[in-house]
Amino acid sequence: MAYAATKADGDMLGSWWSEDRGGYIQPTEFLLGRGGTVLGAMYATGPVGRMGADEAI
Repeated sequence: MAYAATKADGDMLGSWWSEDRGGYIQPTEFLLGRGGTVLGAMYATGPVGRMGADEAI
């Protein structure tokens, strides 16, 4: 969870930044395994395609 993420924060993660409505970061999700290994990632460019809890289990 990243509350009040800035464009610089999003750029560091490779997130999509929308410029409409004052600018905001689109969802960027990571599924992490033991030791911090990235098992899956999702970068959204809109409201569709976010990872559900059932997909993370």
